[in-house]
Amino acid sequence: MAQARRTLNRNTPIKTQDHTSGLEVIISKIDSLASELKNVNRNVTERIDRLQMDLEKKLSDKLTDKMAQLLDKRINIDFKRLGKTVDDRIDTLRADINNDLDSLKGKINSLTDAIQAFQPEKEDKSSNVVFRKLPESVNEQLVDTLNGIIKDCLEIEDVVVSSARRIPNQNSKSSEPGLVIATFDNVGD
Repeated sequence: MAQARRTLNRNTPIKTQDHTSGLEVIISKIDSLASELKNVNRNVTERIDRLQMDLEKKLSDKLTDKMAQLLDKRINIDFKRLGKTVDDRIDTLRADINNDLDSLKGKINSLTDAIQAFQPEKEDKSSNVVFRKLPESVNEQLVDTLNGIIKDCLEIEDVVVSSARRIPNQNSKSSEPGLVIATFDNVGD
């Protein structure tokens, strides 16, 4: 009987149409469901992509900020260390230069002293008087002779010669005696 019913139902044009239209309804429902699933899938995928991009951007920004902070901190530490090292080196160089300068000053002072020791002191020529053609003797006492000339010949009482020296004549053929330079204690004399 079931077989007969099936055969009858299949042969019935109305039921076949109902069956076909039921299938079409189911297929259309499945198609609309598939379309909705595609839309939901697309929306979920877009949302996941946006979330992923936002998360990547936030992570990248955070990581960049953190790396920048670490680099800044490291650079500051290295600069401080380098600055201290440079300051120490500069202080060392400054001390070395000062030591070298002090050493050079000492050497210059010793050279100056040595040069001054070998150079005769400069005479104050304003208190000198030159005498020409003063007769020359073997054991002459120039200071006494000049003091006598000043007192006796020039008749000046308060003037005293402190030192005197004879400069030999440059011309060896000349019979004239050399010059005598007399130095007085006081320019006013």
